[in-house]
Amino acid sequence: MKPVLLLIPGMFNTTAVWDPVRTHLGDDVDVRVADVLTQSSIGAMADDAWARVADLPSATPLVVAGFSMGGYVAIELLARHGARVQALGLVDTSAQVETEASRLNRDKSIAALE
Repeated sequence: MKPVLLLIPGMFNTTAVWDPVRTHLGDDVDVRVADVLTQSSIGAMADDAWARVADLPSATPLVVAGFSMGGYVAIELLARHGARVQALGLVDTSAQVETEASRLNRDKSIAALE
């Protein structure tokens, strides 16, 4: 059974941010990339990210990696589905769950770009 790698982009990043990683992994891993551009909360992003792997049999090795804000989403997935996650990769992110202050800062950044 091929392991699955769920990749989660950062804020304002499309799934293309992970394309170089996908290229190097080849066919040894089933790579799935979450789209986190349309949700309004880390929880909603986690829901959508989990939907990318919800079809997997429970014995499938699952590794989750998040970049920047995607790290917050990855941590939320670990909190919700820790028994299913074999390993976690956090890239250029905080190793803490989202706080109200960080949510407000994220919302401010989004509003500035609108």
